[in-house]
Amino acid sequence: MKLLVLSNGQGEDYIALSIVKRFLLKLASLEISLKEKLRGELSLKLAPLVGEGGAYQSLFNLPELKALEEELGLKVDLLSFEYQVHSSGVKGNPLERTLRDLFGGGLVKVIRERVKTLKAVSRSSSGERLLSLAVGDVYPLAMATLFLKLPTVFVGTAKSVKVEPYNLFERSLMKRCLKVFVRDEATMRFLRERGLEQAEYVGNPMLEPLEPLEELRYPEEPIIEWLSSGDLKVALLPGRVHEFLENLELQLEALKMVLDSGKPLRGVIVIPEHYGLSSAWGLIDELELRDHVKVLTSEFLGDVLKLSDIVLGQAGTANEQAAALGKPIVAFKKGKRLSWYRWRQLKLLGEAVRVVEPDPRAISRAVLEILENPEIYQRMSLAGKEAMGEPGGATRIAETLLKILNESKS
Repeated sequence: MKLLVLSNGQGEDYIALSIVKRFLLKLASLEISLKEKLRGELSLKLAPLVGEGGAYQSLFNLPELKALEEELGLKVDLLSFEYQVHSSGVKGNPLERTLRDLFGGGLVKVIRERVKTLKAVSRSSSGERLLSLAVGDVYPLAMATLFLKLPTVFVGTAKSVKVEPYNLFERSLMKRCLKVFVRDEATMRFLRERGLEQAEYVGNPMLEPLEPLEELRYPEEPIIEWLSSGDLKVALLPGRVHEFLENLELQLEALKMVLDSGKPLRGVIVIPEHYGLSSAWGLIDELELRDHVKVLTSEFLGDVLKLSDIVLGQAGTANEQAAALGKPIVAFKKGKRLSWYRWRQLKLLGEAVRVVEPDPRAISRAVLEILENPEIYQRMSLAGKEAMGEPGGATRIAETLLKILNESKS
């Protein structure tokens, strides 16, 4: 069987990675007799539909993968695409950027190329059974069910009925799926009431990427010491690649103001490696904050969030993951208006996130108010945990994939 994993963005890549890791761990724990049946029968194709899928690179360092390659002849490939959209996707982008992607960035050309490449992957299966794991929103869902017409397990991370229900078109695609996993019970009930019996809620799959399969790990020993200080810790999540430097500058200026007020803080910036760590360090040096701020790559997000007391967050999935851990979030508007995406996040997370004007003074005031008022802090913390639900989804989805695999061999 060939498992094709489709995901549409950095956050979705990490969620898909979490599911795939747990799937491989469960494969590794199978009895020898079952492994023998699977020898030479299983391959894994990873297809990041937006971006280059840097999150998946860590999968190739998993010891269990190397063992499965030897025991089962398992083949794992990370697919790459020639054309990339200029921004981080379509959903939630301003109209101007979406139109730029559509015409200037060739969004139609990008999608057409992905369909062509993935159809070629499907055709090369020579009698293998194919299964798709689609993680994210309607983009991977449509790719798997409409364009590739594959049996699909869909993990819907982008929508909740609490904010925006799945529309008729999305539900028609879901009806083609073997299983549909959603992010909360209310959304499951909404879909089942409309005839989607394959809809399930088994825990929020967005949360397991925060639970490393190994102990806390850091790239260098001094970081452990530095993060273990008694000072308050702030996680800085500057958001999408096309705006992260602008966002980070505001966040760092706000952090500097908080430090100038006498509050002892240590900040940790978390960004994907391809954003350019040197650019972040350049801003840190410009503001003379090297003694107070460090930079880590996204693989350490879960560790940093757990150790942080508060989050300055312009992110999407990562903001929601921070809320799930009970960390109050301070975000700021882009321009005078609240973006559609931030509005949606605010509606979903409620009091867990405070949105202020894009001004360092406004950001620093919000940080100080939250940190100095235990009642506000506790209220924001509880709101985030309640909004995001319980973890466990990734593990149970991995179990479903294994069950489908076993059924295909029986």
